[in-house]
Amino acid sequence: MRVKFYDPHPGRGGPTAALPKAIKTLVDSYVGRETALEDLLTELSKIPRITCWAQYDDCYVVCRISEGGYTHQWRLIRWSDVL
Repeated sequence: MRVKFYDPHPGRGGPTAALPKAIKTLVDSYVGRETALEDLLTELSKIPRITCWAQYDDCYVVCRISEGGYTHQWRLIRWSDVL
């Protein structure tokens, strides 16, 4: 599915853990890009210890990290469909 990305996570606030810099840098590089949704998901899957998926009903990508008995989850970036 071809999409255009916008509205990235600001990298601060929200859960008790800050969004990891590697994730923030990658997500920011997709802002304004028109590409396949799967491209971003593939790149995110290369980052160790995270699980990411597309929330299709609401058009955003989610990331979850579980470590030390805690789970942190972020809405990373939104998208709109490109027709």
